[in-house]
Amino acid sequence: MLELIIGVFITFFTTLLRTFIARRIGHVGRDIHKKDRRMIPESAGVGMRIGSLYVMRALKDLYPGIERFALTIFLVGLVGLIDDFVELGPKTKPLLTFLAGIPALKASPYYIDTLLGKVRAESLMKVAVPAGYAVYANATNMIDSMNTVAVFGTAMILAYQTVLLKLMNNDYYLLALAFLLIVLAYLPFNLYPAHAFNGDVGDFVMGSMVFTVALCGGIILPTLVVSIPIITNGRAFVSSVGLKTRKEAPPLVEIDEKTYKMRANPLVKGRPATLVRLMVSTSGEASETDIIRYYVFFFLFSLLLGIIVGVFYV
Repeated sequence: MLELIIGVFITFFTTLLRTFIARRIGHVGRDIHKKDRRMIPESAGVGMRIGSLYVMRALKDLYPGIERFALTIFLVGLVGLIDDFVELGPKTKPLLTFLAGIPALKASPYYIDTLLGKVRAESLMKVAVPAGYAVYANATNMIDSMNTVAVFGTAMILAYQTVLLKLMNNDYYLLALAFLLIVLAYLPFNLYPAHAFNGDVGDFVMGSMVFTVALCGGIILPTLVVSIPIITNGRAFVSSVGLKTRKEAPPLVEIDEKTYKMRANPLVKGRPATLVRLMVSTSGEASETDIIRYYVFFFLFSLLLGIIVGVFYV
């Protein structure tokens, strides 16, 4: 447990150091959803990257082969960090995160967990493992449009994984707990009103941590269920704007300069809605806190579904 506590301190203080450095070098971004349009540090999620790598190294005697998963998280986080400074193309990021998942292949179990038991699928898993890292990393990044949302969602999923694995008497509950504590150590920095942005590095690492636990613990299906908001939003985002850069993608919502509430962009028609656009369209207009509240309810609903599915694994 000492290693987990050290991981918490490493995450918190490296994040604190990163925010200080970001302000000094001017690596800051404008929070467009706030009236004061404040400038806050970017890429603060690098602290979670460092914290996660530390705890994985500390737990290597307990989990043989975990070094390969640590290498994957290192590489996925590196892709995110590079994108925070030099914007990568919308096709490049999925490809690079897919390739970053390859080191985890050798240490991954070659079976798929189902409600009826485990089914060996070696050929399928050779594609599913790197694809899983690419999907979770990028989908977590796509849902990170408001303060708190991505970090809260990741923390909730990791908490679910921790409890489920503990009830299953699966030793990987400790890895899930370690990742959960790291995300909770970082949460104060991005909690509304945020003092720092996660950056792609933070989002990619959070998605990678969730998928690593699901893969190692053999709980991919329950994790997918409880991740419905992240997966659904990612699919809707790609359907809405396609594979375009942030500058090329049309704004699906617009912000009222007086009330700073969001409403659907009337110029964007005939496109599937992202979850934010759907929420705004349903209520007419919504503030950032309204959107965060909607997401929390959606995550809690998916948690309920995950609990139902999890019963079959205990």
